[in-house]
Amino acid sequence: MTKEEKQKEMQQKYFELQMMEQQIGQLQQQKNTIEKQAADFNSLKENISNLKKIKANSNMNAPLGSGIYLKSEIKDTENVMVNIGSGIVLQKKVDDAKEMVDKQIKELNSILKKLESDISGVLKKSSTIHKELSEMSIAEKPLQKSK
Repeated sequence: MTKEEKQKEMQQKYFELQMMEQQIGQLQQQKNTIEKQAADFNSLKENISNLKKIKANSNMNAPLGSGIYLKSEIKDTENVMVNIGSGIVLQKKVDDAKEMVDKQIKELNSILKKLESDISGVLKKSSTIHKELSEMSIAEKPLQKSK
C-alpha cells in the first residue's frame, strides 16, 4: 500500500470515528430524555398511588405551572382525568390510570435498554477504529523517519 493510500485510509477511519462520536452524543441525548420521562412517570405513578390515602373533600394546592399553585378541593379520589391526545380527556378509575402509567414506564425502560445497547455497540466499534488508527499512526512513523 502506498503512502497516499495509507493516509487516505487513515483519513477515512478518522472521519468514521468522528461520525461515531456524534452518533454516541445523539444516542446519549436521547437516553437522557427518556430517563427524564421515566422519572416523571415514576413520580406520577407514586402520586396516583397516594390518591388512595387522600379523603374526598380534602384541600390541596393544584399546580398551574412554573411554581404557581391554586388552592383547590379534591372531590373524587376514585377517578382521574386522563388526556388521551388531541385535547381529548377521559375519566378513568385510579387503578386503570396506574396501569396505563405502568405500561408507559415499561415501554420507556425497553427503549432505554435498546439505547444502552446501541451506545455500547457504537462505543465498541469506535474503540476498534481508535486502536486501528493508533496502529496505523505507529506504523507510519518509521516511514517518516526514513526520509
